[in-house]
Amino acid sequence: MSETKKWRRTQYIVNKSVQYKHARLMLLFLLLNFSVSAAVLYYAGWSQLMTKLTAVYPQGKITDMMDLIYWRMFLGFVPVAIFAVISAILFSHKITGPLVRIKKCLRRISEGDRNFALKLRKHDELKDLADEINALAHKLKK
Repeated sequence: MSETKKWRRTQYIVNKSVQYKHARLMLLFLLLNFSVSAAVLYYAGWSQLMTKLTAVYPQGKITDMMDLIYWRMFLGFVPVAIFAVISAILFSHKITGPLVRIKKCLRRISEGDRNFALKLRKHDELKDLADEINALAHKLKK
């Protein structure tokens, strides 16, 4: 039981510059996707719908309806954006976490310490690189 607690993640942001960069890119991608979707939706259907509705409703009523639709779309975008940023940080941790550990191990090797084994979590990336570093440390130890 203590072995599993030892490997539990205690810090989600281990390399701010890399993880925040991923979060910004995810948010930018999402914003761009949202903008293109809104433009396609407007030009594909709403412009047609507005020309049809002007014969039924006064112009002010249509404007109010469209403002309500845009506001609801924006409110729907906010939780998706928050989820995307959190996901980007969590998923980037699977790469940046191992990179921080690898960097520390390489520093230990350069300082002459060869009595260690680089261990990564079960779902972390870069395990093949960690295996190569362990093999290098083992060869240097001999």
